[in-house]
Order: sequence, then C-alpha cells, then structure tokens
Amino acid sequence: MCARYAEPLVENVRELAGHRKFLNETSQEPIESTLRAEKNPQNIPYRLCPTKRPAVFMLAYLPKTKIIREYVRVIPAGFVYRNNPPFHSVEKMLQWFKTHFKDPMTR
Repeated sequence: MCARYAEPLVENVRELAGHRKFLNETSQEPIESTLRAEKNPQNIPYRLCPTKRPAVFMLAYLPKTKIIREYVRVIPAGFVYRNNPPFHSVEKMLQWFKTHFKDPMTR
C-alpha cells in the first residue's frame, strides 16, 4: 500500500511544491499581489499554491483584471486538472493549461 499509493503521492506533491511557479501561501492577499505585480501585456501570470485540503492545490491566474482560481488534485498517478485524465508531470499539466485556459470549465 505504501509503495503503491503514499510514495507516488508524496513524490508528486514534492514535484508540484518544487515548481518555479509554486508560492507557499494560503491567504489570498499575497497571491493576488504577486499576480498583479507580474502582470504585463505579453503574458498571463499564474501561481500554484497550497490549500487547506490535503493533496489539493490552487492554480491562480490573472488573464485580464479578475483573478481566477482553479484546483489541482494530486493523486499517485499524477495531477488532475479540470476533470482531465491525470497529467504525469506538472509541466505537462501547465502546458495544457496554457493552451486551454480560455476553455469553459466543466463541473
């Protein structure tokens, strides 16, 4: 059980927490100020942040003037974002996010 569930889950959490866009903040104000400071016309700033729920992280981004918050669930098989099959790496998930952030979210 430990080798099949816990170890891959911890490894995936470490990968996400080690990403260059990870911001170790749970309160909204530092996240918002970081995104607004990084905003420029050429890019859409985004950050990955922890939440109070275990193995759930927030993906916050600022496409225009309103900050959008979505959630990423970490599982042993990878990263679940917007009900897609698990992405096997944070980079693959963020690559998909960068091309599909405008797509409507499904519930």
